[in-house]
Amino acid sequence: YDQSLDDALESELSGPIRNLLRGLVAAGRDEDETRDAAKARKDAQDLYDAGVGMNNDTDESEFIRILNTRSYPQLHETFKAYEEISQDTIEGAIESEFNGDMKNGLMALVQRVNDPLAFYASRIFDAMDGAGTDDKTLIRILIARSERDLADIAVKYKELYDKDLIEAIKEDTSGDYGKLLVAIVKGT
Repeated sequence: YDQSLDDALESELSGPIRNLLRGLVAAGRDEDETRDAAKARKDAQDLYDAGVGMNNDTDESEFIRILNTRSYPQLHETFKAYEEISQDTIEGAIESEFNGDMKNGLMALVQRVNDPLAFYASRIFDAMDGAGTDDKTLIRILIARSERDLADIAVKYKELYDKDLIEAIKEDTSGDYGKLLVAIVKGT
């Protein structure tokens, strides 16, 4: 497209959501799987101070910095520490401090950290819910997760929505397209 994704985000978006998404695209997340309790507690306090603990405004940059740079295991530890400090969940803080796209983006990150299987199952459900199908989203998730954890996502889907993922796909799609999606879920 003759421009970088970062440049496209810079020109098309504004405000904190632009900074959140540019931070995600920068791929600066620590991939270390270890957890540091002291660092988690400091980050939790920083999140509290930047949000609920502030008198007036919310410091979005602190949320963006921590949520975009810490490893998922470290964030999980940070969210537990946040509950101890604030007597509320990180989701509760985001719900009360943010709105619109920024709230949705932060909530998606938190859900991905806390329960990745539920995150993907809910995205699949949303892609097929209501009239029509969001085929791009459905295909993207099924293909991207097919060799990783799609079988586990299917189990979580059944748990969350009391419906078999394969049956849901059969009901929402048709023809060779539907058969192909079912084959991907089955792993055949």
